[in-house]
Amino acid sequence: HHHGQMIPFSADFERIPLSSRLHRHRGGCDFDNRSRGISLIGAIVVDVHFVRVVVGLGIERTRELPVLPAGDGIQRHCFERGAGVHDAVYHQRRALSLNPNDDLVVVQQGEILTWLGQPEEGIEWIRKAMRLNPYHPERFWSHLARAAFAARRYRDAIDALKCVAAPEPLQRALAAGCHAQLGDAAAAEEQRRATLAIAPALTIAEVLASLHYRDPAHREHHRESLERAGFPA
Repeated sequence: HHHGQMIPFSADFERIPLSSRLHRHRGGCDFDNRSRGISLIGAIVVDVHFVRVVVGLGIERTRELPVLPAGDGIQRHCFERGAGVHDAVYHQRRALSLNPNDDLVVVQQGEILTWLGQPEEGIEWIRKAMRLNPYHPERFWSHLARAAFAARRYRDAIDALKCVAAPEPLQRALAAGCHAQLGDAAAAEEQRRATLAIAPALTIAEVLASLHYRDPAHREHHRESLERAGFPA
């Protein structure tokens, strides 16, 4: 955005004020599916390092994907815009090689490894991101919980979710699935009720639609966990 307006791909990048180009994601810029329709420039360029990616690559017009260094931006753009895991990995490697000690890039590596079916490795990357930035965004706990869940480390996933101050429905549903897998029916039911109190119409299908597991076995594991917890199909 520039002065509240979306910058189209055809805009002259060099005319955008430097302060706008270097605005940091930590300040609240959200590279999610709301920024559809823009190419590599994205909504705002997040960091001087990523400005160098965009400009240094000549604004790589052959790919309709932005180079994003924060949150789950890479995954959302690649998976939601139909580019698939190949492009997600491509852009993540670019980001990681450019700034390997940025906590946002590092946590993203852990997240994408989770989607690729390597959650144990994902856990290590997410924990590394937490060490790099002890004041990390709260969402890091959610990424850690999802990786731990995929690794069948249900107690670790529950512990991570306890660090989320106000869990969203999908996070509570994940907690319910973890308790169900541990055989704690009472705790699973408590989390299921808490989930449906926030999102009464939530279904297993809706949860699964928000996930990007590459391996069908991981998707089935998630589905079966929610089914055990008593969520409707």
